[in-house]
Amino acid sequence: MKSFMNKNHLESLEMIDGEMWGSYLLNKFFIKINTRKSRGDIPSYDFTTNEFSIEDQIKLQKENYPAIYHEFIHYIHEITTMAGIVPFYYTFASIVSFTACEQNEKSSDYPIEPKDLLQRIKKTNNILLALDGTKLMETENLSIIQINNFELNNFIVDLPNLESPLEIMLPVVNIQVFDKKTKSSYHREFTFGRLHIYEGLAQNIDRIVQQSFGVKPHPKRMLNFEYLFMEKIAKHIFSGIQQNHLLQIASLSLSYLNCSEYFIYFIERLKKSNNQEKELLKFKQETASLLRKQLPDFEETMTGVLNALSGRNEIQNAYGHLIDQMITGMKLRIENPVFEIDIVYSGVFNDLEKKVTMCPMMYTFNKESEDTFIRDYTGTNLENGLGGNMLILLCFIDYFKSAIANVKEHICPLYTSCNHKLRQKKGHQCKTKPRLSFEDRFNYGPCYYSAGIFSMKGY
Repeated sequence: MKSFMNKNHLESLEMIDGEMWGSYLLNKFFIKINTRKSRGDIPSYDFTTNEFSIEDQIKLQKENYPAIYHEFIHYIHEITTMAGIVPFYYTFASIVSFTACEQNEKSSDYPIEPKDLLQRIKKTNNILLALDGTKLMETENLSIIQINNFELNNFIVDLPNLESPLEIMLPVVNIQVFDKKTKSSYHREFTFGRLHIYEGLAQNIDRIVQQSFGVKPHPKRMLNFEYLFMEKIAKHIFSGIQQNHLLQIASLSLSYLNCSEYFIYFIERLKKSNNQEKELLKFKQETASLLRKQLPDFEETMTGVLNALSGRNEIQNAYGHLIDQMITGMKLRIENPVFEIDIVYSGVFNDLEKKVTMCPMMYTFNKESEDTFIRDYTGTNLENGLGGNMLILLCFIDYFKSAIANVKEHICPLYTSCNHKLRQKKGHQCKTKPRLSFEDRFNYGPCYYSAGIFSMKGY
């Protein structure tokens, strides 16, 4: 099978925010929070049972709340906005096609994908990548000195199942940047896309959360490129834009597939308006009206795709939960297209989880070696069966993406928190070839990863 993505490229598609304080695994619906502690720093931690008290769990949550909220916002945007739901749908559809490929019932070897399937997945993936904008890994060491100018370039979105290709505009921005690694400045063009809106929103929201906790956020001049790109473009167009209005427009733009084009369109309209509050209300009404028209087709389409996973009970249960969350999210945005921004500005941050249920999360204790058995702690607020099925889904998607990219060696996403006997006895295998857990399930029992492969094969 010919690979069209290398390992680094694959990793760049899956993670936003890196490992500094937290990360969200895109299309895997999983949050990782770096506690910057060892397990021994937790007073009640029991190294025999690998559990710790509710009081210490609450304390850990409070210490990391801004980071948790930042990553939760990413999850909210992935499952309640069209900018997140459309990539979800096409990844979901690709997975359904993948499960129909020729399977070796006894082996975890990657199935043989028909050439036309690989080409279709590659084409779809490249289109969605373009909508994401310049990859975050390309801007890792850069800070923005100033925006020079931008232009909107034509881009054809020719995705499967569309009645006809869409012609949209992608903003290409000329920026003077400073490279912190080489200590030099230069001018370069960057494409502004979905991930920059994700990061710009989450960064501004977690600053509001930090301030409410009496924590002084880092000065914005110290922030990396991806956190400031959205705001710099907005202020280049409209220097006097209010922060609340900026965040509302960013949230509204994510209700459109071509979110970066709409972001600029809304900013330009707001600048020309004599009554900004009235103009924002128009934006919300237009967006809600569009979503209201899309909802029936969306419900029918997603139900049909979910039925294609019939017989794969754990995966169908997990995907069914996510689709229910998406339908709920669309209805929330029909009622109030910027509901998460209004909740944040109300100061009652926990109200957000009353609207959308949090995905599974891992606390990482990075002061210890990655190879330490049960170093980290994975938990979820979901009821027990569904919580476990979401972890099976995490491994299921990991196997799918590794197969499509033809990545032979990679780490199990649950490697650092897994308490399975196989992880204890064959740790190196779990770190490099977790798919072999499928062959080992008879000797060691099923784990989340082998269960994901088992479900993928239709058992």
